[in-house]
Parts: sequence; C-alpha cells; structure tokens
Amino acid sequence: LSPGLFPIAAATGQHRHPSLAPHLAGQLALGSSSSCRPWMGGPSAAAAAAPAAVAANRMRKVAGGAVEIGKPWEWPSFGWDNEYGSRTVEVPDFEASEFLVTNGEFLQFVKDGGYVTSRWWTEAGAQWRAFRNVLFPTFWVPDGPVGLHRYRLRLIFEVVDLPLSWPAVVNAHEARAYCAWRSARDGPAHPYRLLTEAEHHLTRDPSCRPATLAKKLAAGEWEVRRTGDPAMDYAGSEMAAEGRAANRYNLQLAWGSESPVDALPPTADGLYDTMGNVWIWTEDDFNPLDGFRVTQLYADFSVPCFDGLHTVIMGGSFISTGDEASAFSRFHFRPHFHQHAGFRMASSPACPATTLPKRGTNGASAAATEGGQPSASSAGGCSPDEFFASEERLSEYMLFHYGARADVVPWDLGAAAATGFPSRMARKVIDHCARLGVPTARALDLGCAVGGSCFELATAFAEVMGLDLSRRFVEAAQEMKDRGQRSYKRKEEGALHTELVAAVDAAVDRQRVHFAVADACSVTAQDHGSFDAVLFANVLCRVSDPGACLAAMAGLVRPGGLLVVSTACSWTEQCTHPSRWLGGKTLSDGREVRTLDGIRECLQDAFELVERSDEPMLIRETAREFRWSVVEASVWRRRAEK
Repeated sequence: LSPGLFPIAAATGQHRHPSLAPHLAGQLALGSSSSCRPWMGGPSAAAAAAPAAVAANRMRKVAGGAVEIGKPWEWPSFGWDNEYGSRTVEVPDFEASEFLVTNGEFLQFVKDGGYVTSRWWTEAGAQWRAFRNVLFPTFWVPDGPVGLHRYRLRLIFEVVDLPLSWPAVVNAHEARAYCAWRSARDGPAHPYRLLTEAEHHLTRDPSCRPATLAKKLAAGEWEVRRTGDPAMDYAGSEMAAEGRAANRYNLQLAWGSESPVDALPPTADGLYDTMGNVWIWTEDDFNPLDGFRVTQLYADFSVPCFDGLHTVIMGGSFISTGDEASAFSRFHFRPHFHQHAGFRMASSPACPATTLPKRGTNGASAAATEGGQPSASSAGGCSPDEFFASEERLSEYMLFHYGARADVVPWDLGAAAATGFPSRMARKVIDHCARLGVPTARALDLGCAVGGSCFELATAFAEVMGLDLSRRFVEAAQEMKDRGQRSYKRKEEGALHTELVAAVDAAVDRQRVHFAVADACSVTAQDHGSFDAVLFANVLCRVSDPGACLAAMAGLVRPGGLLVVSTACSWTEQCTHPSRWLGGKTLSDGREVRTLDGIRECLQDAFELVERSDEPMLIRETAREFRWSVVEASVWRRRAEK
C-alpha cells in the first residue's frame, strides 16, 4: 500500500470483488440473479445477437527491449502490495497474436478432441481435466448432444448463442493446452505459449506502460484525468467513447460482458485488447518485485501466493474497476481457477517468465529445506504440501525430531553428536532463559515441522505455539499431542523399512503445546500475540524477504525476551532474490557480507547479540546415507523499551 493511502484501503478493496463474484454468479442457475438491461449494451449485445467468427488471428512481430515493472510509491492511487517495488526485464523480440484467442478458434480445439488428447496438457492440467471430467470450457452450454459440438455461452445473467468473435474465457490449463495443440497444427519456428508479464507490457501502447507513467510523475507532468492510466482517466461510461483514441478498452463496467476482439481500435503495433475485455493469463508465477514490502493491514494478500502455484494475470477485464483496471495491476490466481480471463498466444526463442519453486500439488522441490530442515516458508509463499506429503519424507522428519541416537546412528564414529538437533535448539532457548532470568510464560517455534522442539520447550514454558507451513507436518505434530505417540517407517535401503514409534516423554504436559499452519512471512503479534522466546530454526534462507521477517521479530518478542536464530546460510536464487540475501554476497565496494552480519544489521536496533555458536545437525536418509550440516546459531535478547 502506498504511504498515506491506508485509510482508503478497505473502501478501495471493494473494487476487487466485482471482478471475483460474477464468474461465480455465471455458474448459478438462471434466474438466481437479474440484470440491469441498460448496462448490458454495447458491442457485447450486438455480438450476442449475431455471433460471427473473427478474421484470421495472425502473429505479429513485437520489438523487445527493457521492461520496467512496478508502481512508484508516490503514485497517487491505491495499490496492492505486490504492485510496488521494481524489476527491469530484458525481453527479446517476440511474436504475439493480433487478437485474443476467440471462441471460434477454441471451438476448433474442442472439435479436434483437444480435451481428450493427453499430449496437449501439462501434468497438472491433465490432473485437473480428469478430476473435473471436462470436454469444453466451463461457461459453454451444450445445445444438443456433446458430440455435435453445438454450444451456447453462459453470461452472468443469461445464455446466448456462442459469439465466435468473443475471447475464449478459459483457465490457464486450457490456455496452455490450446497453445500446444495449435503449435502442432501450425508448426511455427518456436512453439506457441502464453505471454509473459514483461511481454504483456510491450504489447500495450507505450503511453500505458508503467515506466512511461512513472517517468511522467517524476517529471512533474502528472495531471488529474491526464495520467495515462485508463483507470484514473476514464469512468466506465466514458470507456471506448467515439473519438477517444487513447481510450480503447472494455474496462470499468463499460459493458456487462466481453466484447468482440476486433470491436475496439488496436495499438500502433496492430494488437487488440491489450487491456480490458478479459484478463490475460501469463507464463509467470506470481512473484514479489524487488523491494516488495508486506503491509500489516493485509499481510496475507500476496505473500501466501508466492508459492509457484499461482499464475499472474494481467490487463483487467470488462468488469475490473479501480486498481484492478489500472496499468499497474498485476493479479494472480491458481491456474485451474476460472475468472473473466483469456489469453493471447506468443512465440519466441526464449521465454522471459519469472517462475518460483513449486510448493504444492502442482509440483515438489528439494529447495523446500534449508540444511535439511523443513522450511516454514519458501519464496515468501505458503506450501500446500506436496514436498512434505510423502510418507517417506514425513517419516524422515519424525526420526529427525523424535529418534533416539541409536535409531539414527548405530555406530560410534563421531557423527552421533549431531543427532537430536531440534531438542538441542529448544534446550538452548531454555538454558539461556534460565541464565538471563527471562520469563517462561510463552514460546513460539516458528518452523516447528513435526513438533519435537515444541515438546522440549514445553518442559519449561507454560504455553508453546508451533507454526509451520506444511499442513502434513502440523497434522503429525497434532497427532503427537493428542496421542503422545505415532508410528512411522525408517528407511533402511531400497524398499526395506523398519517400523518405529515416536513418543513424547510422559513427563511433558502436552496440553501446553498448540500447533497451527502458518507462513513465517505473515506471522504477526496482532494474530498470535507476543512471546518470551522465539525459536527460528533453519527458516531464514527460505523466505523471500528475510530482512522483513527478522524485522517482524521486534513485535513478536517481548522486551527482555529471547530470539534464537539458526541457519545453514544456504542462500539460493530459487527461494530468495540475491538482492535480499542477508549474506553470501559481495557488495559494490568489494566487501564480503556473511549471514550473521546481515542478521545483526536487521536486529541491532531492537536486539543485542548474546551468543553465537556452531551446531552440528544430522538427518538420516537411509541406513548408510546421511545429511550432515553445521548451522550457525545466534541468541539475541530484545532490548527493554525506552
């Protein structure tokens, strides 16, 4: 949120819901809602009355170049947190389809068996298609036996003959399948795909690109109703008015549905509907720009969706208003969701899309761990759990948290000293609290995994909260609380396993411990209260903005309380942009920065360093294969408030 605009955030947020609700209304039974007839006019009504195929959808050359993405903090309008920050992307020359892909074009894909031909679909798309058992787009209504391929179109309030010249409203899985089918049919030099976010900006007229608007503001040339941003310059009633060359968009509720893809004037490059009509699916995973900052007014608006499972949509739709219709808008949905969204085909030797590690049902990634310890957050996003979903992975961490030394390392070869890492870190918290006279009322284990360290903390603290991003891990931890034990299988080699039972010491009051699923990047004192001690073990290198995460600790840790941070200092670009690494980098003046230096810089205003230590950590994978790390642990005490 731009500074100074907090008071209007809630009111402006209401502009978001008209974009979300109508596609749901379009799935209700007819008669469940009624229309305002004057609003339904415009080119949409004409197309509904006489559907016609659009002219050939040619691929047009688009010049590449440096694309600057991001909204200036000084821009005088509301914005969602993900719009702020900046990024420059060098985009090679590419080709883009003249029009959005139309119903008429998509109908050919349907008739050609596109929905029953597996090779056109991504793995995730094929799973969605099979689960939903779909044979045509969601808002198409069969007009007779499906095999005849006669369809009508469900709008928000009514059903009309399928307008072949309207953009096809589909999800990202369907859009990608179409591109694969069309590539096989046309044989282009480079396969068709969706646009990227950066390419989308180049399809627009230069006057409507973020970089142009930002330079105009910086130069003092900004004027009310002359900003260059259509959402600020035109009301819906003024959209696409005759004679307004700068306003060629079906946005801001100008009409009550999509419109023919050739109904409004094109850009100078001959591309139609570069904004408005329908949202445009892109190849990009939803991601934070450089300098992204979470607002505590809506901490989980964007951050949980930086998970590699949400796809960027651009340009707004006919029903988008306010910020959603802005030139700066960058929104996101899961690829199987249905919105008023379609797509434009693109083609080039390279695809300059931003992608993140997959953290859920669309894919797994080994980058979900830091030094072998499960991460509470990855790329700033929530992990719906596929990496942690297998029983083998879960059993590995049950052994890591609860296994006796002999269960982990049966030999006395020196490595045994590295076992029991979760309990040892919890004991470090307890011992320092005792030594420094810190109260032991409440403790937080942020990134608790299956809960072993939480039960150790409960030997001293009256209340312990364990938070982790993995629902599967939290469920296992909850079972340990409820039953006091849980069976699991220790892998020996190949398909051989030994069944073991993890148990919580009977002396521990398990009712002191509470578990919940949460993203480390969105944990605040407003939601969870404050704590006498926080354990933040091996999570730091797996969040998108570790500096912001540490800054939040001043609110979570009570004055005089303790923060214990451990990290393997294993920074990767998959999870954290190098500009946000706290260590493992060289500054412009040649100075090397280590992770502890970065932690100190983030915490020094509110905390003082008590101790630094090297802590060995061992995770058993099989009987003869282990992951051994030496993590850096630091103990910090919250300064007393002045």
